[in-house]
Amino acid sequence: MINTKEIEYIAQLTNLEIDEADIQELTGQIKIILEYINILGEIEANNISASTLTSLVRNVFREDELKSSMGREKALANAPEREEDLFKVPKIMGE
Repeated sequence: MINTKEIEYIAQLTNLEIDEADIQELTGQIKIILEYINILGEIEANNISASTLTSLVRNVFREDELKSSMGREKALANAPEREEDLFKVPKIMGE
């Protein structure tokens, strides 16, 4: 089981500032989670086959079709700034 000292230690490792009330609340919540994990560990699942399909949604593929592109001028038509045939964007990195 987990205690408040362990929550404080985890908070310190992750540089999180957690007040005492939150530490108490987190300790209680994590204890509940760990209890559920222990219950799941007690379930006999040896005769259960692995599920490869967890949803009835299936991927629908389409054929690749060659289409003409929109062209450079049309692609750059609404660019706020451009330099020759390129989009011009503000510099975000240092020199």
